[in-house]
Amino acid sequence: MAQEPESLQQSLRNILTSSSQINTVEQFYELRDSEMDTRILRLSTKLHDSDVGKQHEGAVLTIRLLYKQSRYKLYRPLINVILANEVKSDEEIFQFIEQKFNAPHSSLLSSMVTSGLTNSSTKHSSFMPALNRELDGSMYTNVPGLVEYFINIQHIDPTLRLQPHESFIKKKCEEKLEDKPQDIMLRWIASIFEQLGEESHSRGWQSHPTTRMEDIRYAIRRLDGAIMYRHVEAGNHIQNIMVPFELKKNTSDAREAAIDLAKYVYQVFNHQPTRSYVIGLTLCGTSMQLWQFDRCGAIGSESFDVQANKENFEKFFSLLSSLLTCNHQDLGFDPTFMDVDGQACSNTSEWRKIRYTTQDDPQELVIDSRPIFRASGICGRGTTTWKAHLHGDERQKYLIKDSWQPEKHEQEGDMLCKVAGLNIPHLVRYHHHEDVQVAGNRVDIKSHVRRQFKFDKCKTFTLGSGPKQPQNVFNNRFLRRIILKDVGQPIWTVKTPVRLLEALEGCIIGHQDVAIAHGELNDDKHHTMIGTKVFMSASLLLNKNHHSHVDDLESFFWVFVWFCIHFPDENSARIGVLNWNQHSRFDLGCIKAQHLRDPHPLMMHFAPRYKESPLLLDCVANFATIMSDPSVRDNRPAAALYLEVLNVLREAQGKPKLNQ
Repeated sequence: MAQEPESLQQSLRNILTSSSQINTVEQFYELRDSEMDTRILRLSTKLHDSDVGKQHEGAVLTIRLLYKQSRYKLYRPLINVILANEVKSDEEIFQFIEQKFNAPHSSLLSSMVTSGLTNSSTKHSSFMPALNRELDGSMYTNVPGLVEYFINIQHIDPTLRLQPHESFIKKKCEEKLEDKPQDIMLRWIASIFEQLGEESHSRGWQSHPTTRMEDIRYAIRRLDGAIMYRHVEAGNHIQNIMVPFELKKNTSDAREAAIDLAKYVYQVFNHQPTRSYVIGLTLCGTSMQLWQFDRCGAIGSESFDVQANKENFEKFFSLLSSLLTCNHQDLGFDPTFMDVDGQACSNTSEWRKIRYTTQDDPQELVIDSRPIFRASGICGRGTTTWKAHLHGDERQKYLIKDSWQPEKHEQEGDMLCKVAGLNIPHLVRYHHHEDVQVAGNRVDIKSHVRRQFKFDKCKTFTLGSGPKQPQNVFNNRFLRRIILKDVGQPIWTVKTPVRLLEALEGCIIGHQDVAIAHGELNDDKHHTMIGTKVFMSASLLLNKNHHSHVDDLESFFWVFVWFCIHFPDENSARIGVLNWNQHSRFDLGCIKAQHLRDPHPLMMHFAPRYKESPLLLDCVANFATIMSDPSVRDNRPAAALYLEVLNVLREAQGKPKLNQ
């Protein structure tokens, strides 16, 4: 008699309980991180590969994304069902999964996009080189007055500042910390926070150096400690970190400590979308340094020995007191995003709103959800978008887009405002734009975030290794906000090749109408090096030609290719195919030029739904042929080039060609 096939529930139970006596959810979550990681990966893969799983693609995709983000606690309901004594059929298991995991998860989907446009950050081996390049020459050390500023923050109520008792000072200064294990130093710091009466504050000290923080995946070491936001369900989550701490044993490890601190700051920026800057502390032995990270890099204070004498210890004590009690704005939260009490928001789960003034009157927008999109990284634009509605009226939806723009770049808001009255199809409806202001002053890095500190003459860290690259230089950035009246669907929600081609066609038509038909966007007369490197044309990367509409069309090609590789599922076998952030501009330009001549190696890495579409593959090949034609930049009418590209896209959709 043939053996009855194993049920999905039993198969998943075997995965969760293999080599261990596990009968309950609690026992499963007592496993080591590495064991838990392995079993949840196997579980998500099993669901993905099952026949029924293909009918519940959205829910299974969410489960895989939760694994990639190390959000293991969110698996608890599913694990509970799998381990339960009650027998469930395969369809019942998937009905449960559909119910629990197929609700909209905009934060998960945005993380899928913002983990690095080429996924170069999903593995530590590629994440660290990319981070080093980002910060190379942008971390200024020994900036005078930085610690004193945070000690003397004007907003702090003097009654909240405690002064250490003489006996406590004497005891702490006499404790021998040199060459002591890390846990001794952590207990020493914890005792200071206890003296500060942290229980009475909304923040407190937490230290779990052996426990991985939730939502951190590619920082190898655990965070040593942090001042964290405290509420009932705060947990050990990266979004609750206010001030991260990094400890090293020796004073000579200051540079390494700052770089390790930056790894966690990178994560804080990703998970706290209203953060303009992040404060962190390093302690190397007993030598302390304060770091402030922002969208232009970081500035570090002068270091001092916290145990050297009474004055230094009191200085350290006062600094911790200030960081524990200062307002959210002083810790880098954007005060234009307010909670229900009108205070700067410190946690992404809070109800938030913004105020702005149009030509008519002041208005208030309520943020509907977590960001739709959040660009990863420390340096750069930090582009973030939210969906919102008018206070008291949820019918009209708005899109808010914040980004840190270089000072002299033409503003996107100005361009959208310029074409707003032209009624161009496929173009978003403009509502408002502004340079964000606080207390009547424009928000920028140099004067607002760094408060005119004299950092530019200070020494910087050299972080690059391998081929020598030009070191980063300071370029001031301003926080700019655009509000649009349209909220569309993210492109990663498309479910078929035809829908992807339709979306791309609409984008190119909209770009053509603005750039060509109405002549609102003129070709630059300079070698324009603005934009996301992985989507820039080979010509611009190689610095061969002035920017023109040809480069914009080629950018559409790279967006097209990137999407076909990484969506709808970030298959681990495809991660790193486009690790282009690791290359210099010149090297990347050469790589792209080669792929334009022969795109087939890239097409081999397309996701199955796109690889299995002959019409889409032909479209990619024909698009590449157009863009690699040596005569593409000759005196050919721009409209003719747009028409040729659009007809390639239309042919792949089965649409009739357009005429000149």
